[in-house]
Amino acid sequence: MREGNSDTGVTYAAVTARSHHPGAVHVVNATGSVFTVDDDIDRAVWQGLSTRQGGEPTGNALSR
Repeated sequence: MREGNSDTGVTYAAVTARSHHPGAVHVVNATGSVFTVDDDIDRAVWQGLSTRQGGEPTGNALSR
């Protein structure tokens, strides 16, 4: 099923972060902390924030 096509069927979709806030998206990490991430974040940094491998550069990507 594509996202939103059924009220009862299983949805298999990659749902990316999105927001109604202009220029940024709010994200929650595993500790429950909420962060604002700018839309112009480097793609490699954004992807690094979403892995469990560790070691990816994040710099000052997150702000509270």
